[in-house]
Amino acid sequence: MNRLFLVSITFIIFFAACKDDEGSHMAYMEKIKDTVFKSYPTVAGVTVKVSDDGKEISIVLGDKHLYNASPETQQKEANDVAAMALNIFGKDNLLKKGTVIISKDEKNEQPAATDSKTIIINLDSLKPH
Repeated sequence: MNRLFLVSITFIIFFAACKDDEGSHMAYMEKIKDTVFKSYPTVAGVTVKVSDDGKEISIVLGDKHLYNASPETQQKEANDVAAMALNIFGKDNLLKKGTVIISKDEKNEQPAATDSKTIIINLDSLKPH
């Protein structure tokens, strides 16, 4: 009986710890979405995903104007969005690799859409040293 109680308590503590970590990522992801919408009025859709280990972030921007912009403009905006995400996660984050996907379809939430452009960003290069 004591063993069952101990296993149950251990499971609850472990589950609560996992949920808390997931919850903290969710708060950051929501803040990124809100900030993108406020900073980029032409963006009609944003999807943010963070890997389980917290080292990779993927941001899908549904913006037909940015999709049709020059590659230089797309790179600059992707770097700006990635830097903003780093700032929101704070200086001690684990993020290493970022992907910004610019989609022509404003409702797109899939990173592998045919009407999208993917920009890989080395997040360490954007972190202050």
